[in-house]
Amino acid sequence: MSVSMVVIRLELADQSPSPQGFQYSAAEDMSEKDLQDKALGVAKHTLSGKTDLERAAVLHQHIGSRAMGDMVIETFEPGPDKGGGEEPGGSAEQDGEPEADVLEGTGGTGGTGGTEGTGGTEAGAAPDSPSKQLPDQISFFSGNPSVEIVHGIMHLYKTNKMTSLTEDVRRSAMVCILTVPATMTSHDLMKLLAPFNDVTEHMKIIRDSTPNQYMVLLKFCTQTLRREVFGQQGAVDGLLAHLKDYLSTYVHSKPLVVSLHGPRGVGKSHLGRLLAGHFRSVVGESLVLQYYVLHHCPLEADAPRCARDLAALVSETVERAEEEEKIPLFVFDEAEHMHGEILDALLRLVAAERSNEHLNAVYLLLSNLGHAHVTKHTLHNSSSVSAAGDLVKELTPILRDSLEKLHPLWTEADVLPLGLLEKSHVMECFLEEMTREGFYPDRTNIERLAGELEYYPEVGGHEYSKTGCKQVVAKVNLL
Repeated sequence: MSVSMVVIRLELADQSPSPQGFQYSAAEDMSEKDLQDKALGVAKHTLSGKTDLERAAVLHQHIGSRAMGDMVIETFEPGPDKGGGEEPGGSAEQDGEPEADVLEGTGGTGGTGGTEGTGGTEAGAAPDSPSKQLPDQISFFSGNPSVEIVHGIMHLYKTNKMTSLTEDVRRSAMVCILTVPATMTSHDLMKLLAPFNDVTEHMKIIRDSTPNQYMVLLKFCTQTLRREVFGQQGAVDGLLAHLKDYLSTYVHSKPLVVSLHGPRGVGKSHLGRLLAGHFRSVVGESLVLQYYVLHHCPLEADAPRCARDLAALVSETVERAEEEEKIPLFVFDEAEHMHGEILDALLRLVAAERSNEHLNAVYLLLSNLGHAHVTKHTLHNSSSVSAAGDLVKELTPILRDSLEKLHPLWTEADVLPLGLLEKSHVMECFLEEMTREGFYPDRTNIERLAGELEYYPEVGGHEYSKTGCKQVVAKVNLL
């Protein structure tokens, strides 16, 4: 199977609203000016040197008789199965007529709480009927919030170059299905894509005046993790497997607690930031907490207060997520510096026997605890470990045994080790950072910068970095 690059641009009317979440670029390392130059380069060359009349004629030739029209964009964000038979992306009230935002109460009496018509005295009055206890106003939402209508013209640019999915090249996290027959309903499409719900951020169905067909945009999340986390395929695969199992349902017996461990510079914090960014795009900013121990609670004397504040904040966030029927994410970086009171508070929140509202939550612990085990095992077994998955499988029980002796919190966690990065991975870090900062990614320069870092003696044909990618940003900033 082969794919080609597609660029979609919406030309919107002045009074048309802009669709939410429509802006995306697979070339994240290119500036907006670079993207415009690349996309409009041919057009500028074609129109250069022409008079205004000639330019208008060329534009009219390409635009043709197309006129602005309505486009309906329906967004589906895969969520856990809540068992209520609710249609994805909608709500129970979405079929109501948009008459008002507030439903005025029609129950009640004309008096001031007396017993008119009940035959009793005020002291021995019968309790009000349930209808009389209803509030005077009931708020509700009318319409489908997942559907947007914009007015304009869709421009589609497609390259003729086809790339096989078997080629090892950078991929986009978004897939465009240009033509889906109208005989396939949105429910049919969602059933077809159900196996990929755990790695899908959202799906947009776009309908215009073209009869009997529609377009689909699929935005995935795992491509970002696999593309931007270097040398940790085993840990990334393990993390995604845990998330897939947990997020496939909304009924849980305990929270999901995943603990990532490894030496400095191997990508723990980076992976945490990427996952937090993905969750924010799905559940919203308020349901994602990133807690940095050295920043939020640096002094041991403040540990009891920090533990109380953290427990209250987590409880409040989980309760809010329950109301919205979403699953929040809590990322705890620098977990090796956590004071005992904070570890105890977290243990009370995630304990398996706790039967309360805290069951639906994801906790991610990032720490360099056990880094000596990771380093020793990697260096001693580099020639025998055949795959990243084998490294994770062999190191996990060693780390778990060590961590459970430090605090019982880790008995509740799924432990994933991140191994040492090789020199080739460090060079990928330099390439990514230099491209992001606008430097020409000259391979000779990258090799020179990577060669300035410290490495362990080569073992089994592998050259492992002592600091991973920790110094990459600082090195690039000095260019």
